[in-house]
Parts: sequence; structure tokens; C-alpha cells
Amino acid sequence: MIPDKQHEEISSNKIFGELSIRSRLIAVLILIVIIPLIITNLVGAVLSIDKIQEQVLSQLSTVADLKATEIHTWIDNVNAQLDLMLPSEESYPDWEAILVSSNENPDPVRQAEANIRLQKGFLQSLERNQSFEEISLLDMNGLVVVSTSDLQEGQIKSSRRYFSEGLKSFFINPPYHSPSLNRLSMVASIPVKDQKDNPIGVLIGRLQFETLYKFTDVKTGLGETGELYLVNKNHILLTPLRFRTVEPLTIPIFSTGINNSLDQGASGSGSYSNYAKSMVLGAYRYIPELEIAIITEEELSETQMTAGTTVIINAFSVLATLIVVIGVALLIARRITQPLERLAISADRIAGGELDTQIVVDQTDEIGKLAQSIAKMTAQLKEFITDLEQRVADRTKEVERRSIQIQVASEVARDTTAVQDLNELLHRAVDLIRERFGFYHAGIFLVDDKREFAILRASTGDAGRQMIERGHKLKVGETGIVGYVTSTGEARIATDVGVDAVHFKNPLLPETRSEMALPLISGNRIIGALDVQSTIESAFDQEDIRILQILADQLAVAIENANLFSTMNDTLSQLEAAQQEYTREAWKRFTESGQARGYMYRGSGVETLGERTERMENTDGRQVIIPLKIRDQVVGNIDLLFEESVSQSDTISTFEEIANRLSLVLESARLLEETRFRSEQIKLLQEITASASSHLDKQELLDDISQKLVDGFEMENCSVMLFDPTNERGTIVANSSIVTKTGLDYSGVKLPVTGCAAFVNLIHDQKSAVIYNALEDGRVQELEPFLAARGTITLILTPLILRGEVVGAILLESTNAEKRITNDDLQLLDQIGLQVSVGLDVARLFEMTEDRVRQEKMLAEISNRMRETLDVDHVIRTAAREVRQALALNEVVIRLDPAGNQPGSGDKKSIETSGEINQGQV
Repeated sequence: MIPDKQHEEISSNKIFGELSIRSRLIAVLILIVIIPLIITNLVGAVLSIDKIQEQVLSQLSTVADLKATEIHTWIDNVNAQLDLMLPSEESYPDWEAILVSSNENPDPVRQAEANIRLQKGFLQSLERNQSFEEISLLDMNGLVVVSTSDLQEGQIKSSRRYFSEGLKSFFINPPYHSPSLNRLSMVASIPVKDQKDNPIGVLIGRLQFETLYKFTDVKTGLGETGELYLVNKNHILLTPLRFRTVEPLTIPIFSTGINNSLDQGASGSGSYSNYAKSMVLGAYRYIPELEIAIITEEELSETQMTAGTTVIINAFSVLATLIVVIGVALLIARRITQPLERLAISADRIAGGELDTQIVVDQTDEIGKLAQSIAKMTAQLKEFITDLEQRVADRTKEVERRSIQIQVASEVARDTTAVQDLNELLHRAVDLIRERFGFYHAGIFLVDDKREFAILRASTGDAGRQMIERGHKLKVGETGIVGYVTSTGEARIATDVGVDAVHFKNPLLPETRSEMALPLISGNRIIGALDVQSTIESAFDQEDIRILQILADQLAVAIENANLFSTMNDTLSQLEAAQQEYTREAWKRFTESGQARGYMYRGSGVETLGERTERMENTDGRQVIIPLKIRDQVVGNIDLLFEESVSQSDTISTFEEIANRLSLVLESARLLEETRFRSEQIKLLQEITASASSHLDKQELLDDISQKLVDGFEMENCSVMLFDPTNERGTIVANSSIVTKTGLDYSGVKLPVTGCAAFVNLIHDQKSAVIYNALEDGRVQELEPFLAARGTITLILTPLILRGEVVGAILLESTNAEKRITNDDLQLLDQIGLQVSVGLDVARLFEMTEDRVRQEKMLAEISNRMRETLDVDHVIRTAAREVRQALALNEVVIRLDPAGNQPGSGDKKSIETSGEINQGQV
């Protein structure tokens, strides 16, 4: 969906494109002139308004500055006038008499005379200067001592600001309301100083307030609506307004200019709303000496009216200019578009196929050059069309050839990938490539495992057969372009084998003129190369590489797939063989376990078959034997004997299906039985391990384990025998039986070890072994009396191994001739033997620890008895008695021999036997 904005642009472009060039040219010319003109006038109008406002503000600022200057000049004049009234050298005594003597030793006569002279001088000053309306002299206490006004004499002005400031320097008091005069008043003061420049009084002059009105009584530069007025710090209007909207000294007035000037002490100008809420252009100045603001303002509407007049004049000028431009545009557009219309007619004819159309060129400007270009273009177009038709025909043939090559490459790839045998795949590929592409020779090289040589695995023709028979191979990275390709993984073309330095000249292919080799790449690994040769020079180009590389890539994938398929088949065969072997061994163990090997059904009766079944004779074709197979291994069969001869294949097929399902059920049952047996074995091993770690008494340990073995392996007898240090004999230390025939306890019975071949093999192999028909086996001939007495037929021997040495054996005996022991049983017994050996070692260490404790306790008791007396004879007697009792000896002799002679010196055995202990031995 087209957006609205884009749709509007398309519509406007469509409308503008439908106009003629003349109309567009006129419109463009008008727009080119009128748009800048309008923009210029608009900008000029805006600028003129701004300029007029700037001029008005500048004029108002000038008036404000002028009035501020006049006020400052007036203040300076007041200062000068007061300064002239100060005492000179001639009049100073009078001033001193009034101001100084009055405070010390007043002389009334002198003071009166001085007062008259000073008052007279002050009145003369008032006559000469109209700025003051009265003049007074104040002493240091603020007392008016002399004044031109009788009302002021005798008053105290010490609290007045003009008094305190007048003591310091010239000061003019801002306008303030005087209670005595009941009007606004301004007072200027100046200090009166003695000859040492110390103040002795203050001279003040009350100014004519109407003087300020003169400063605001001005109309020049303020326009028709402008006005100038003064406002004090309390926002009270001091001077009359031009239009009398607010009376002076009545109410506070406010505006941006007034506020900025009075509140911030600023001076400036701008546009703002005045005290009457009218928009004005104003300038304001602050007079800090008087703390007043000078405001000059002119209404904004007056300025806008002036700017509007300017805009109207500019609009009329734009309209007049537009009329002139339209006329000029019509003349120019006509002169330009007539030649273009003629060119357009000729171009339409050329576009319609009239390439012989003549174009008239009667101008030398751009339009004339355009006509010449169109004429030249027409001639070139005519020539180009002729050449293009020929090129299209040639290109069509080339495209058809390439299409055929791609199609052939696809067919070859499809045919080769359908083959799974590697040799057949390679030979079929080279034959198809040579046949479909028409090459002189085609061959496939595969890199060997060491990546040293590229070996020719498939080749065409008799030459190819000979090269394969003699094991033709090329060195990778060194020999021929095949060596180059198998090294770099990049395709290579030899356009002329006669001058190509890399090409390998094969005498069996003498007609080769050009050669191309393409890499066979699988993943990131170069596995070989496809080599094709032609009897034509420069028969191959880059396009051939692109097309045939597709074939080479697919061929590489097919080769890898064939290798993988071969590897997978080999692996599958190995797995099947291993599985069959496992199944065969598993069923062999199952059939040797003593369980029933088959059943025979006769009518309603069932008979259990032994190891061998009887063959049915003279069945006359009524017998059918169907094998029971599990993973292609025959584990049994079903013998069927029919009442009549069987020939229907559907009957046999039914029983074959029954046999297949029966095989699956039998395998499931065997696996379940094996799983149950494994679980029982693990449980038995866990129980024996727990017993070995929980019993510290050796006899209890062996009795418990032997009983568990009898129960776990369902044997009649289990004996544990420990070998003596020389392995000559072994002693049965524990024995457990289901039923003891003779009722005898075989514990303590000694059996030969070294002379028994079974024990010798057990010590050497250190693995459990089983002996069937033990009474007839020569390996246990020395044990025949022992085994015969117990009725043993099947014997299992399990070594007890401690620190790598066989220290004993476990004997498991069965009187059942059908009893069969599997390899898994023997491996389990090996693990049990290791656990029993560890338990025996732990029990032995515990017994040694207990014996050591008893010995230490006995020695401690003997020592305590001997310490009971200091008599030597009594000590010796006590020692001999305690040793004989503790060691259960028949005789103990303790003999003291000061000479240190040892009876039977050198014969340690005689000393131990007699129990003699001499001093040296003690």
C-alpha cells in the first residue's frame, strides 16, 4: 500500500509531467523570478519592521540618555552653586561666629551681626539662582541657625538624611514628601569646613521641585503616542503624563521598564506592556543620585502602522514585476520550444522504426547540438541493432551449450551418487564424464592417508587401465597440475601443455593438448582431484571450471558417502558378530545352568528333556523341525510330528512365525532371569562386605561368611582354609554345611597345599576356579579322602589374597553333578575373596592389639607386685611366681650371677626353654 505522502508526490509529478514544455518553462521562469522577489520582499518587510523598531528604540534611548544627561548636569550645577555659597576667607569669621562660637563662648552681638550678613548673602544667592527656593545653615547638632525662611530657623534637622550625608560630601536628597510643606521636596546639602578641613556645619538648599517638570516637558523624538515621565523608588509617578491617564503622586505604577530600572538599578530598552497594559517600545534609565527612573515610551501600534505602509508599497512593486515577468517568459518559452517540438516529432518517427528519418539542424546552440546528437544516435542505433542481433544469436548458442553442460553435470552427479561401492562409483564417474562431455581422457585421483601421493583410482581407456595396473601416482604439491590441485585446493588449467611448466607429460596420453584438474573437497579436507584432458588447445576456460566444479563437489560428496557406507557396513558387521557371539555365550551359560533344556508334549502329557533329545525315527515325512533363532543364532528348535505327511507351505509358515515369537519370548525370559541373578549376586556381595566390616572376631567373621556363601550359591558345604607361612599345609578354620553326612566338625582339619595341583594353580593364578567331577580329577587327588567323606562332586576354589599374596582359600562344595558355575559366578567369588581377606586382616590386627594390651597389663601387675617389698629374695620369688602363673609355665628359674656368665652362652633356644634369666638378660 502506497503511503499518503508518497501518493501525493506521485500525483503532483504526474500532473506536472502532463504539461507541455512551454507551459512548464513559463511556470519555471515565473517561479524563478517571483519566488525570490516574494521572499526578498517578505524578508525586507520583516527586516523593515525590525529596523523601524530598532530606530524607535534607538530614538527613545537617545531621548532618555539626553534627559539623564540633563539631570546629571543639573545636579552638578546644584553642587557648584552650593559650593559657591561656602565661606570665603573674608566671610569665614561670620560663619565661624555662627557655627563655632555658639557652641563655646557665644557673643550675642557678634552672632546677630553675622546672622544678618549671612542671611543677606543667602537671599542674594536665591535671586541669582532660580534652582533654590530656600537656603539654610545647620550647625553640627543639626540646628538651623540661619535660613532664608523664618519657619526653618530654630528647627533641628539632625535626623534628616541630607544632614548626615551632608557632613561627608555633597548630597542631593531624592524626592520625598515634606510634612511641613505637605508636598514633594528635594534638598541638596554640602559640608561647611573650617580652615583645618574639619566639618563645622552643613549648608542646605531646598530645590525647586518644578525643575523636574522641565525635563519631562518634551515631544521631540517621541512620535504621536510617545511620552516621557519620572518615577521614584516607590513606583510613584513624579511628573505629569502626556495623556493624563494617571495623576502624579497618586498611586504606584508598574511595568517591565519601571521594574527593571528601579528594582535592579538597570538601564535598557525593549518591547513590553506599560503601566496602562498597552504594548509599547520603551527605554529606561536609572538616576542613582535621585533614586528615580527616566522612562520614554512609544506605543507599538504606531510602529506597526509605519511598517504596514512599507509592506503595501512592496506588494504593489511585486505585482508590477510579475506582470513584466509573464510577458518575458512567454517570448522566451516560444523561442525555445518550437525547435524542441520539431525534434520530438522526428524522435517519435525514429522510435516507431523509421531509422532513415532526416533531422534538420539549423541552430548552433544546445538545441542544435541536441539535434546533431539525435541524428548521430540514430545512425549508431541502426548499426547497434544490426550487431546486437548477431551477438544475441551467438550468445544463445553459448547459453545452450552451457545449459547442456550443466544438465550433463547434473546427470553424471545423479548417476554416480546412486552407486554405493567406491570402486564402482569412481569408474562409473570417469566413464560418464568422458562419454557425456566428449573428453579425450578423464581420471580420478585420491590422496593417500599420509597425504604424500595422489593415487589414480579410476581412469578411462586402455591407457587408464595400464596406469591403474602399475599403480600410477603423483607427488602431492610437486608433480603435475594434479599435484598442484591436491596441495592447494584450487582448480588449474593448462591451456597449452607444450608450454605449461607444471603439466606432467604422460607417454600413455600423447594426444593431450590441454588439461584441467579440479579439487575434490569434503568439508575442509582435500580428498583428491578430477583430471580431464582434451586434444584441443585452450579447450577449457573459467566457465568450464565453474560448471565442472559443481560436478566435482557432488562427486566428492558421493565418494565420502561411499566411504562412510563401507565403514558403516564394516562396523555393522562387527556389531552383529559381537552381538551373535554374546547371544551364543549367554545361551550356552543358560543351558549349562542345570535347568530344563526342553519339553516334549505327547497328547495331554508333558515330559522334561535332558541334555540330549531322542531322535524320531521312521517319521515318513510327518516330522518338521523349525529352528529357534535369536539374532541369527540357533538356540534351539521345535520338533513337530504330525499324524500325516505335511506339504502345505502355509502350515509350515504358521509354525515358523510361532517359532519367531517364541524366540523373542525365550530371550526376554533369559534376560529377566539374568537380571534377577545379577541382582542376587550384588545383594550377596553387599551382605558379605557388610559382614567383613562389622565383625572384629575372626572366627565369627568366617563362620558368618561361610554360611552366607552356602546359602547364596546353594552349595552343600563351604570351608575357609588358611595356609601356613610356608604354604605347605592349610588349616580349615571355619565350616558351614546344609547337611553334615558324618556329623563331624571339620574345623581344624589340615589339608596339603604344596602337593595339590589345584592349590598350586590357585596361588599362581590368584583367580577362582571350578572343578567338576572332583573325585576323578587329578588336580585334587591329594584331597580325595576329604572330598569323598563329604560326597563332593563339584568344587570351587577361591583365593584369599592379602597384600598380593595368597594366604588361604574358600572351598565351596556341591554334591549335585548337574551344578554349573558361570564365569560371572567366578568373578563374583573373586570379589568376595578380596572382601573376606580385608576382613581377616582387620580382625587379625584387632587380636594383636588385644594381645598387646593384655601383655602390657600383665607386666604392669608383675611390676606392682615386685615393688611391694625391698627384700631381694622376696622380689625374685615374687617375679618367678608371677611369670610362671602369667605364662602358664611349668618351671621358672631366676638366677643371679655376679660374674655375668650366661648358661648356654650362644644358645638362645636353651635359655628360652629352661626359662633361665640372668642378670645380663634382665
